[in-house]
Amino acid sequence: GRDYRFKGEDEVRRAHTLALRSYRPEQGRALLESYANFTHAIERKDFSTAHQAFGTLDGVYPDIDRRNNLYAPTRLVRALAHAGDIAMALDDIAIVERSLWPTEDLLLRLWPTDQRRRLGVLAARADLLDSSIAEYESIIDERSKQKRSTVAVRGRLARAQRQQKNLSP
Repeated sequence: GRDYRFKGEDEVRRAHTLALRSYRPEQGRALLESYANFTHAIERKDFSTAHQAFGTLDGVYPDIDRRNNLYAPTRLVRALAHAGDIAMALDDIAIVERSLWPTEDLLLRLWPTDQRRRLGVLAARADLLDSSIAEYESIIDERSKQKRSTVAVRGRLARAQRQQKNLSP
């Protein structure tokens, strides 16, 4: 029972929670092959091939876990952005976004918005900053209604607003 748990056990249990997705065998095999191709292309810094392999993972990207900080997709999006392939980077952000489970994990929910904000700054695109600001405000409203902390989101919102002002002539 709860009365006998040591203090902080809930945090320990959450830290050791396994994120699991299951697929039909044929879908799982194809997904694993695409995921392997994607990760190998990322390691080789072949971002065009990585983008192509990533496209086959649309809506089923398997490595959705806050503990990995979405390392490979972040690396892909940033490399494409630095190469000037903003449309491809936006496509890859959308792939991750469609692959997210309905989650209350704030880090995962903020990843797509954060990436679009960074793209907006890098590409000097006010439309991306505007949509990021709107998304941050929406998350703040939702979390406020649930009486949950909005501090992290408010910080990101303030940063996006500063970046938007710096972008405007």
